Amino acid sequence: MVPPPGSYSFGPHNGRILVKAYREGLARAVGHDLVIEVGEWSAEANVGEDPADTTITATAQVDSLNPIEGVGGVRPLTDADRNEIKKNIRKSLTSPEISFESSSVKVAGNSATVSGNLTIMGRSEAIDVQMTESAGKVKGSFSVLQTRWGIKPYTGLLGTLRVADRVDVEFEVDLPA
Repeated sequence: MVPPPGSYSFGPHNGRILVKAYREGLARAVGHDLVIEVGEWSAEANVGEDPADTTITATAQVDSLNPIEGVGGVRPLTDADRNEIKKNIRKSLTSPEISFESSSVKVAGNSATVSGNLTIMGRSEAIDVQMTESAGKVKGSFSVLQTRWGIKPYTGLLGTLRVADRVDVEFEVDLPA
């Protein structure tokens, strides 16, 4: 799974990050499970001779989170809904950037576990990112409990519609040829 030693850069030009938020509460039928794309982000992988010496850093711009799909609900997601969701994201995430810095990389075949610190709104917490490589692409995922970072999940309709605490993050990047 590990590319040859060297430095590699990733971003929207050769990858994609999606955030998936889920609805809950008594009025969940009227809301949408959301797929949100991160429009501005960058990542650097410095691959060592020994895979354990590999480091990975990444940053994402909060203002670039863009709702692209709403699953479920009583009506399709509209442009007005998307704009309202973007406003609510900015209210919940008050710092301009989310970042990740690895502390260890463990490789097993075409899979890896990258452990490190995820920083959201100035608060760093340890996470594990699961990654797999196939056909020249690396796919990865991890979950975030918003309250762990001091984020109050969005509520609407007098609290009967809520965004679930758990948010899933998925990404895919193209490995260099």
